[in-house]
Amino acid sequence: MKQIKTVLKPYSELYAFDKEVNSLLSQGWTLRKREIQKVSGEISESFTVPAVYVLYAELDRTVIPFEESTI
Repeated sequence: MKQIKTVLKPYSELYAFDKEVNSLLSQGWTLRKREIQKVSGEISESFTVPAVYVLYAELDRTVIPFEESTI
């Protein structure tokens, strides 16, 4: 069975993002995707929402299913 974990942080928190991803890698997770994404807000007549950049990482790992009959 595969587990998937997503890490998403604002671009301004680069150090915290790297720390979390590296921690997961040391726990046996495999990095599948790591990128900077541009997130745009909805356009409104009353205000302007700027685009925000976020750090995105997708990790996965294979987990052996736990069978209760082995207890």
